Amino acid sequence: NINLNYFDEVIDKDTKLIYICNPNNPTGLIIENEEILNFAKRHPSIYVMIDESNIEFSNRESLLRKELLQNLIILKSFSKRAYLQLKYLQ
Repeated sequence: NINLNYFDEVIDKDTKLIYICNPNNPTGLIIENEEILNFAKRHPSIYVMIDESNIEFSNRESLLRKELLQNLIILKSFSKRAYLQLKYLQ
């Protein structure tokens, strides 16, 4: 399990960015979107970078469809699955 409360405990004045792969690779563990948003709201002076490169392989909705925050960075990629979806939609 990925425990964001642990991050709360180890963040200090020098922390500038937290990077989270969601869903995690290679474990596939997923943090709920609301939990990520709440975490980012608790730490407005720290960038929270979420790597959603494999979100297409889960049944979860991207954070891009949620409330956007100033300190939230969402990374995406053009995966093979996304390519196949686009190809067959044409």
